[in-house]
Amino acid sequence: MNLASIIIAVALFISPAFAAVNNNGSFATTFGQCDGILTDVKFGTPVGSQDWITSQDITSIDFDFSCNTAPGSGAVMTITLEHAPLDDSTGCNDISSWTSVALGTVTGPSEKGFAVRNVAVDIPAPSCFHARMIWSGTRTQLGGGLAGFHTNGAFTHYQGQANGAASSEHVCYIGNVVQCSNVSNRAYFIAPAPVRLVGGVFSVRAAPGAGLSRTVQIGYSSPTSGQDCFTATQTVTAVVASISGATQKTVRWDPVDLGIPATARCFQMIETCSVAATCADAVDLDGALDIVMGPIEFFGTAGSGAFDADHSFGVGPWAISDANRAAKTFDQQYWRAPVTGLSACAGGITLQTAVGGSGQYDVGLITSTTAPSTTQAITDLSFSSSATLCSIAAGSKSCFFSMTAFKVPASAGFALNVATSGGTPTSSGVPFNWGVVCSTAANSTLGAGVSIGGNVTIR
Repeated sequence: MNLASIIIAVALFISPAFAAVNNNGSFATTFGQCDGILTDVKFGTPVGSQDWITSQDITSIDFDFSCNTAPGSGAVMTITLEHAPLDDSTGCNDISSWTSVALGTVTGPSEKGFAVRNVAVDIPAPSCFHARMIWSGTRTQLGGGLAGFHTNGAFTHYQGQANGAASSEHVCYIGNVVQCSNVSNRAYFIAPAPVRLVGGVFSVRAAPGAGLSRTVQIGYSSPTSGQDCFTATQTVTAVVASISGATQKTVRWDPVDLGIPATARCFQMIETCSVAATCADAVDLDGALDIVMGPIEFFGTAGSGAFDADHSFGVGPWAISDANRAAKTFDQQYWRAPVTGLSACAGGITLQTAVGGSGQYDVGLITSTTAPSTTQAITDLSFSSSATLCSIAAGSKSCFFSMTAFKVPASAGFALNVATSGGTPTSSGVPFNWGVVCSTAANSTLGAGVSIGGNVTIR
């Protein structure tokens, strides 16, 4: 398996009902640069197929896009949505014909972004989709940026990026990154609320081969403050789905009760070939999980981080960025709230190595006080922060906070926020995970929730 090309997209939804329903969900992408040398960019998951994969029907979307620098005089960015359905014998890379939906443009020396609402689409489950950015005119070298879809699909979208190299591995672990060896805290996602039911989609570029199969299980753990996701004791479920033979590439399954305890906060997909090192190369492997959370009565999307060689843990906002912390804080370090706004959030952070030094990291939330206009980036706005919601002291690895009131205005940028107190804690270069789920201001009774996750960098 070529891990440099594996794509993982993990989608969840949180619902007061224990069945798949169409509510709010989110997909998000960040840009290391909105420009670079590319004039035609398809963006979704980080590498390879560059497609998100959805296991729920999508019939309308809201879309937000922003860059930290305007395109420049005479330059135009035109952005569309492209989508196509999957069947059992098809992976995203097999699709040659896409349905295109116009979204908007960013033009000239002053515009930095745009937003569109209630765009009608017909994306059946399961499907692959991506956004596409086409440049014309002389372009300015732009800073980081953020693009996000809010949909009527009842799922939360997580995605991660693999790196390194391997070939036809027997077992691979799917989280913010994919790891088939030297598994660590990176190969997990954060679930800040109890998980009740799990369903989804599993898809690979190459079928396993005659007489072979790839199975999917779910692993979960409940770390204490001194543990990360990997060092906590893990439980692995029975097989929830599989693909087999020389032609099958995709399988979808409905949410099922896997008996996951309410204390579980870390989870991953575990993919296993039926015979060690013999399955066909699974380049561009996609996983999407529908997760019903309870007993908290809210549904929505959650966010988590992604990792690359430039990543290091530090103070400041953390959302879906993979920017080096020594660099300028770009829009990519924020999520975008839905048009309903948000009223409360739960979240957490886990570090692979215990905090050194003295004092502690204090974790809270930060939000812009308004949504950006077409001539503003998120970082052009004013911000307000919550009080400390949980802390990671020297010698510890993680902290989580339960659902806490925190108002995020409609379409604003928001993130987890990390500060220090009591000394100088150190975690230079330590891999870490983070995640948030939130409830919307539109339905305080049910606490209908939306936040955002996922990462891709285009340089």
